[in-house]
Order: sequence, then C-alpha cells, then structure tokens
Amino acid sequence: MLALLFRVLGETVYRRLLLFETDLARCRFEPDARCRWLRDDEAERYALVHPLLTAEQVRRRLADGVRCWVLELPEGAIAHGLWVATAPVVIEYLDVQLPVAAGEAYLFQSFTPAAYRGRRLASRALSALKAQLGAMGIRRTLSCILPDNWLAYPPAFSAGARPIAYIGWYGVGPWRRHFRRPTRRFPWYAPKRRPATEAEHITKL
Repeated sequence: MLALLFRVLGETVYRRLLLFETDLARCRFEPDARCRWLRDDEAERYALVHPLLTAEQVRRRLADGVRCWVLELPEGAIAHGLWVATAPVVIEYLDVQLPVAAGEAYLFQSFTPAAYRGRRLASRALSALKAQLGAMGIRRTLSCILPDNWLAYPPAFSAGARPIAYIGWYGVGPWRRHFRRPTRRFPWYAPKRRPATEAEHITKL
C-alpha cells in the first residue's frame, strides 16, 4: 500500500529518493577479471541487454564522460551493468543535477538481465567496481534508491552503504520545489541493518 501511494504521488505532486554514501576506505572489495568498462563501440550491444536504453542514449552517456561497468560471462554475454559518473550528473527520475565532487563517484541504473538474476552477479560486479574506483583514488560513492523499495535495502547495507539524505521535489503542474533533507535514521519500513562487522566487508562471490 505504501509503495502504491508513493508511486501515485510520484506521478503527480511529490518525488523523492534516499541518497546513500559508502566510504571506500572502510570497506574491503576485491577485483574480478570478468568485470570491465564498456567500450565506446559497444553501445548497440549494451542496448540489446537493457530494455530501457537505446544505443543512442548509451552513446550519449559515454560521450558525456559517464562510464558503464559490466560483468561479462565466459561465453561473452553481458550479465550485469552499472553506470558511474565522476562529475555532476542529472538524476533522470528527479530531473535534478546531483553534485559529484572530486574523489566521489555516483553509481546508478544497476541492471541484470532476467536470464541471469538470482546469481548474485550485481553484488559481485559492485565489489569489483569499488575495488577499481578505490585504485583510481575515489574515496566515496553515492547512490540512490526509492525509499519504499524495501528489496533494495539489503544489497545497499551489505555493500557498506548508509543513508545520508532524502532528495526530491514537491510540485504542481510545471512548478517544482526541490529539497534535500539529512537523515540520521533508516525509514521505519526498511529491513533491519546488519551489524557493521558484516555489512562493511564484501568478499569475492
């Protein structure tokens, strides 16, 4: 019921996301030889994997300096993708620019094709990505989830992420009032976070 309410509001007068941060210095991540950056000449290939992106949209993102981290299986199939911005980027759901400072990376639009779900490939790719970002000098990652999507909390917690703010807008017609409110607690409907000794350490899957 709560998710339905916010979905209706999100189409009319109110949208929000919960912004998370991960301090990479506090976490242990491991590289994975099957993960790599998507190449510029693979836009059409990735568009075939992701049903909500066209090849032109992929090319435009890559041209804008946004990169895509992929996990490729031995047979050559792209089994997971995750976009990474290291400069200010527009959050499409809110149509607002998120500031991304030096030493930070914003992670978004994580996607696993249906045929490969249930194999923890997203966690594996995320661990390898954060190892790569740490080697690049990135100290902190940012990401967003829909607050009412309770299934998104366990992966965020297991990756050492913690919520830092609600971001969003109120609106009527074309008018928008954007907001950013700090949060020190998890939403009451979120699953209980695991102890830090478990949540802040990822091992290779």
